[in-house]
Amino acid sequence: MSTDENNNPPDRSVLQRFWQELQRRKVIRVASVYIVAGWLIIQVADSTFAGFGIPDWAFRFVTLMVLLGLPVALILAWALELTPDGIKTTQPLDGAEGSASEPAALTRKRNWTAYAFGALLPTVILGSLAMFFYIQSNRSDGELDGTAARDQVGEKVRIAQSIAVMPLVNMSSHEENEYFAGGIHEDVLTNLSRIEDLQVISRTSMLRYAASEMTLREIGNELGVDFIVEGSVRRIGNHVRVTVQLINAHNDLHLWANNYERELVDVFATQSAIAREISDSIHLELQPESVASLEGMPTASVKAYDLYIRVQSSEKTEGETEGSVLRRRAMLEEAVAEDPDFVEAWAVLKRLYDLQLDRLRRRGWYVKEGDDIEKVAADLRAASQRALEKAIALDPNNAETLLARVVDHSWPKTAEEMQQQKAIFDQLISSYPEYAKGWYHLGHWHSHLDDLPEHDLEALRADAVAAFEEALRLDPFNARMVGAVLTWYRDRGYQ
Repeated sequence: MSTDENNNPPDRSVLQRFWQELQRRKVIRVASVYIVAGWLIIQVADSTFAGFGIPDWAFRFVTLMVLLGLPVALILAWALELTPDGIKTTQPLDGAEGSASEPAALTRKRNWTAYAFGALLPTVILGSLAMFFYIQSNRSDGELDGTAARDQVGEKVRIAQSIAVMPLVNMSSHEENEYFAGGIHEDVLTNLSRIEDLQVISRTSMLRYAASEMTLREIGNELGVDFIVEGSVRRIGNHVRVTVQLINAHNDLHLWANNYERELVDVFATQSAIAREISDSIHLELQPESVASLEGMPTASVKAYDLYIRVQSSEKTEGETEGSVLRRRAMLEEAVAEDPDFVEAWAVLKRLYDLQLDRLRRRGWYVKEGDDIEKVAADLRAASQRALEKAIALDPNNAETLLARVVDHSWPKTAEEMQQQKAIFDQLISSYPEYAKGWYHLGHWHSHLDDLPEHDLEALRADAVAAFEEALRLDPFNARMVGAVLTWYRDRGYQ
């Protein structure tokens, strides 16, 4: 506020006239309405954009437009007015070139100043928007490609991602389960910290959020991370289930979730195994191109591995129908096309061809009207042999390869064939004692010896029961396996 030479305050009548002029030109009203409307627009955008999957930059753009639009609205309200004859320049109070108390030259100067600002401001706004989209374009390229310019040659490096792992929630009454959940949390953090270009928030920093009422999005904003992992641990007897979810911290969208179930025989071994599976799954989700570097991964192809995992899950949970078997076959054939060296996929595909051949003989499946059944069967046998030869050539001692050599659904067999199969089963079980499917099919192999009269029926059934029980102990939530064993028990009169 200016003063005269004697440091006296300015004439209050000037301020009053300016305030009255603002009111007359409806600048105050426009500002009030604009601020309320702009606030509502920003709130609606903040609450709805994430739910519709609209990217974060769109919200920033809306906010910037609202802020930059305010001075434009105020200048237009000052300089223009809406009349019955259309939009016209706002005139002074007396409608002449100048008011009674204001020289015409001053009025013209004030109007030209408003017009100059009115012309300059859109240029500033357009320049700001151009800069915004330029910066956003560079950011989006980095987010989508995971790369940024390293030097003038144009080499690329990954933009580091960041992740926070919430402490796992204990959903059981067991007090000792708190230590188990804490151990998994710590092991997951340790494993994730070894992933290149992934910044991991420390366990100490995350413990303060264990009982926090903040939302995951708020926690993500406070920590400045891209992803958040949350989960829970449930324990019933010696069985434990860990549920884990990976969430985008920017928009609270779920990216991935999975359950991990184990029998708690060795606490530390179980804890370590679950933590490794969780961290590998997160690694695969965040950096799919690095699948080949994960320990124990059966293939370097992300697509082939995904197809194989889906087949494994379907085999455990889906009932057997013509459609389900054909779907699994199609996925496995696509997997081996993606990676011809995927030994496990070839071996499982071989067993699937054999299953089709058995259902063709026993139930008449997979034959269309007008098809030659013998030709369909011959094609399945040839496909099965090709898949088995491929698996053996890639890795003859792989668990799935060994299982493919002894499981062909062809019964009865000669004593010599059964002896050869028993030798392979012995190699499979001794090499892979934790392989549930090996024990499961060994139980069925023992039960098929019923057809050979020289064997003790009770002893064979006892061996079959022992193998089945071991399979269920190793994989208790394999619904298909549980159902098949239950049927076997019922057919033989077991309670």
